[in-house]
Amino acid sequence: MKEATTVAWHPARLQQFIRGQITLGELQGVTPAEQHKIAVLGHRLLSEGKLDNATKIFEGLVALDPHDDYAYTALGAIAERRGELERARDLYARAIALNPASQVAHARRGEALALLEHRTANRTVARAKRAKLMGQT
Repeated sequence: MKEATTVAWHPARLQQFIRGQITLGELQGVTPAEQHKIAVLGHRLLSEGKLDNATKIFEGLVALDPHDDYAYTALGAIAERRGELERARDLYARAIALNPASQVAHARRGEALALLEHRTANRTVARAKRAKLMGQT
């Protein structure tokens, strides 16, 4: 069984983290290049349809850096693939709040909104048909 290791942080760095001045990734010493490599792995898992594993990767990236708009966009794509359109919309909105210039997040959010509207329209039509069949029109 592997023994747990204890990490000793410099007290000043720990205080910066507690005050929200640095991210967990910065506190842990995870570089942006390392985070990018992790994101590439997550994207590969997503493209392979391994949504649970991809979710773990991107949630981990959000834990390391809650300002990572790409991770939120990827989580939105995962939610969209699962049919969780409201969640996808919200995750894309979070990505846009972090990076208003993100064309991908804007486009994906627009697609999620269109799918939500389509779903709502289909439900409305189905209710109308049921009402007509029951003579309630």
